[in-house]
Order: sequence, then structure tokens, then C-alpha cells
Amino acid sequence: MTAQKADFTDVYVQPDPRAYYRTLARLDYEIPEHGCPVFRAVIDELREPGSAPTVLDLCCSYGVNAALLNHDLALADVSRHYEEISDTAMSRAELLDVDREWYAARRRADAVDVVGLDISGPAVRYAVEAGLLASGIVADLETEPLHDADAAKLAGVDLITVTGGIGYVNERTFEQIYDAADEAPWVAALSLRWIDFEPVAETLASQGLVTERVDGFVVPQRRVADQDEHRFVLSELEARGVEPIPAELSGTHCAALYVARPAGAAAESPVTAIVDGLQGLPLGVE
Repeated sequence: MTAQKADFTDVYVQPDPRAYYRTLARLDYEIPEHGCPVFRAVIDELREPGSAPTVLDLCCSYGVNAALLNHDLALADVSRHYEEISDTAMSRAELLDVDREWYAARRRADAVDVVGLDISGPAVRYAVEAGLLASGIVADLETEPLHDADAAKLAGVDLITVTGGIGYVNERTFEQIYDAADEAPWVAALSLRWIDFEPVAETLASQGLVTERVDGFVVPQRRVADQDEHRFVLSELEARGVEPIPAELSGTHCAALYVARPAGAAAESPVTAIVDGLQGLPLGVE
């Protein structure tokens, strides 16, 4: 059998998020927890008096990044919420009623509109109906053109976020998003270290954005599912000429941080200033 990345397609197409959180919690899935403070820091850079930036979350699944970004919740809280009701006979409609109330009670005063994009219709629809996403787009923009109705949802986007989805979404997706946006949105991406971010960075450069990788900023995504996946990760790192760090050698997917901004903003302040002072993040040394 050829070693490859584990496939979790089945848990991304369920009518509600219970299987998603149950399955990924077993693998210590944690990258949204590390992305959230980074995204808030970038949003603060973009905020202007009287208005709030609009965020496009790529590979949004059931809205986990929006859940953490806009609510006083940690990922463990969200996982525990679904674990407590995972074995009940609650229907999708009943769970939606519970979730709308649960998230609304924890909504932050500085919440922003999040547009979600994912290929999973069930996941996007649930996140929209639960109130996590202001709107959703169900599309594979690597292989499909962006429909006009969906393009309209992207017109006012100020920031694109992604936690581990680079590789599933690549330069073609970004090209279509920028064609639809009124102004070139910034990007904050946690990208797995065994994936080459350069093709995306080249697309961003064509939009006048400077992409900077935050040296030494490495966070875990999740544990590998099995030895096949571990061999795959190590072989991909070797193929890229990237030395694995201890966490990867012990079986954890790790992601680096890339931030893309207009040249003027990049020249005005160093990218390290955006993450300076963030607490509780496991900063790795490469």
C-alpha cells in the first residue's frame, strides 16, 4: 500500500458536526485553536473605526474557525459540547436549535462576518444555519468556475484565513477569489510544512501582496492517523528538502504561518509584530 495522507471525507459530509468533532478529537486536532489568536491579531490590524473586516475562511468545514473566532470558546469546549450529545437521538433540526442558542449565548462583542467556502454542502449549510457563517459557498474552485451569486459574497472580503487547507485549495482557488474581490484581501494561512506554499505566494504577488513566512512559528495540526500517513509526511518533507522537527518525527502534522499583505503594509511593520505577545502558542524552532 502506498503511504498517503489520511482521508476523512466521510466525516465532512455528515448532516451535522457530531462525527467530525468526535473523529478529529481522537487525533488531537488542534490547529484552529492556534489559528484563532493569529486571525484576531490580523483582524485588529485591519479594523477601522465604525467598521469590522469581513473574513473568508477557506476549507471551513462546519465553521470551526468561525466558532472560535467569534465566540468565547476554546476548541475543547466545542468538542466537549458535541461529545456530550453525540450519543443522543437528537435530530439535525433539534441539534440546530441547541447550537443556535449555545453559540449565541457566547458571541463576542468584537465578532466579525465570516464567509465560509468548502466543497462539502452539508458542512457549509449546517454552519450557516447554526449562525456561525454569515454566508457560505459550496464549490471546488480548483476545478469549477465561481458562480456569479457566490462571487457577490466575496466582493467585500478583507481577510482570507485557512488552517491546514493549502493543498486542497491552491492557486486556482485564490485566482478566482481575487477576481471577485473589490480589493485584494490579506491572507493569514497556517499551511502544513510538507506542502509547498510558493505557488500560492506567486499568485498573491500578482495581486500586489507580499507573502511572509513567520520564521520559527510552527504549530501542530493533529496526530497522524497511522504509520502509512506518518511515512507519507516524512517522505514529503524529505522531497521538499525540509528537515523534520521533533514533533513531526514523533507523528504530528505541523504547520507554518504565512501572512500576505500589500507591500505598503509589509514595509510599514514587520510581520513578527502581528504575532508578538500572543500567549499559549507552541512556537517551534525549525
